[in-house]
Formats: sequence, C-alpha cells, structure tokens
Amino acid sequence: MKNYIDISWPIRADMVQYKDVPVLNVTQTKNFADHGMFQSEVCLSSHTGTHIDAPFHVLPDGQRSESLQVIIGAACKVLDCTNVQQAISADDLRMHAIEAGDIILLKTSNSFLPATGSFEYQFVYLAANGAEYLASKQVKVVGIDYLGLEREQPGHPSHKVLLSQGIAVIEGLRLEHAQPSERYMLFCFPLHVVGLEAVPARVILK
Repeated sequence: MKNYIDISWPIRADMVQYKDVPVLNVTQTKNFADHGMFQSEVCLSSHTGTHIDAPFHVLPDGQRSESLQVIIGAACKVLDCTNVQQAISADDLRMHAIEAGDIILLKTSNSFLPATGSFEYQFVYLAANGAEYLASKQVKVVGIDYLGLEREQPGHPSHKVLLSQGIAVIEGLRLEHAQPSERYMLFCFPLHVVGLEAVPARVILK
C-alpha cells in the first residue's frame, strides 16, 4: 500500500514548460525492428519540472550543483497559502509558525493547475519581502508549487535573498495532495551533476 506522496512534476512531452520555452526533447535512437532493442535520448533543461536551484543560478560567485545536498527523512512544514492571490508576502507568512532550521513548502493555488499544457503566467510567487522574512527566520529550505519562485521582480531578489543565505530553493513541486495540517518527512534527491546552476530532483513526502 502506497504510504508516501510523490510531489515531483511528471516529466513528459506535454508537460508545462516555463514560459512555454521548450525544456525537454526525447529522441528515439534505437528500435526493435532495426536494433533488437529500444533506446531513447533525453535532452532537458537543468530547470525541467521539479528542480533545485544552486546559488550560482543568480550569484556569479555562488556554489554550483555539486553543493546541493540529498535530504533524507527531514521534518518539513507545508504552509497553506492557497488564499494568496498574487504574491506571498511577509504578512502572509507571519500567520504561520516558522522556526530556525525549518524546511518550508509553500502550497498555493498553483497546486491545482494542470501539470500539462500551457504555462500560467499569473502563477502565485514568493515576494521579495516574503523571502526576506523566511531568511530572517533562518529556514533551511524553501519549496514552491510552480516552475518559478518569483515573477515580475527585476533582478530576482527572492532568489538572491534565499540563495545568498545558503537556503535551498526547490521549484516545481506538486502539492495538491499534501495537507498543511499533517506532519511530513521530506525525501529530496537532486541529480548528482557537477558544475550546473540547477538540477532536476525527485521529491517525496512520507
């Protein structure tokens, strides 16, 4: 019996792609008729689906993907932000119990958007002052349920605030079935790729 929730974005040909820019290409390289086997080649962006941003994404001297840590069985909090219309602000976050070292997953109305089809440009994002508040609380990880942490913020301040403080950023979570009232353990496995600014990840709640 399944006793976990896979909160990873399904990677498939018709998946939502950030700002509708192609991030995935699958090519068949061998087939049964000609080769006696089937084989594919997958080309994908480092920001495809559920992924973790390394500091180098927005900080020229920041650490790269090899610095990203596997998270196994760490307690996390799913915050109910489903009533937020545009941007999650510091005031929205003050309503929740947040402590130093917390892993924070932001569940918004984004979680009920389809995983396939066109990109939703008006997705709910984390405002710069919301990121500043989370940094001031010394959280460990911030995750959000769409393919970007922020939008329409020149200079990417939400990313910079968190990543400059060593706070991991997970984007592209699917939190529809995660209940904020429950306690969860987070399992997060970033691909072990060296030298990049981000890598896809498999993320599970138990």
